Amino acid sequence: MPFPCRLLVEADPCPQALLRVLGLVAQQMLEPAKLTADREGGCWRLEIAFDDLPEPKAELLLAKTEAIVAVHRARLVVPTP
Repeated sequence: MPFPCRLLVEADPCPQALLRVLGLVAQQMLEPAKLTADREGGCWRLEIAFDDLPEPKAELLLAKTEAIVAVHRARLVVPTP
């Protein structure tokens, strides 16, 4: 069942980290509702919001994001009703 969520990522401040995470989103044919990328404290902080992400795709996206060497931390945040 699709649900709204945000993927939060902290990664190395290298250009490839940002593009690798966005590449995963593109590979899964996902359309983000909002994307924010800031460089803070020596790392990228990414927030990718989805309006209706199916649970299997959310789990796969999180696992693949965590597997990127440049990623320090990734998590999915689901809004509470």
